[in-house]
Amino acid sequence: MSTTNSRDAGHGLACWCCGATFDESTLVRLGAHPEVGLCFDCARWTHRRAVEQADAGRAGIGVHGRQALRVVRAQVIRLGIHDWPLIGRLLRQLDQRLP
Repeated sequence: MSTTNSRDAGHGLACWCCGATFDESTLVRLGAHPEVGLCFDCARWTHRRAVEQADAGRAGIGVHGRQALRVVRAQVIRLGIHDWPLIGRLLRQLDQRLP
């Protein structure tokens, strides 16, 4: 009796961050740890956290602009505006294109 894992069986693979299931082609793998796979949304979130940590203690127009975006993003989420039918969809699309 042969054993198959989810990769061999053609099933989706779980994102190590959110746990949702995705195809291999839509997972971002870590170089030194290829067993770790993140979906695009979690990879984007991780990148934003890395940039936020890198910005700590720095100054400049780019740092201030990213901080302003973080504040606005947090307010939108706190107020639940991202769940509104029309404007929420537009904000989520815009969010994918912002740093």
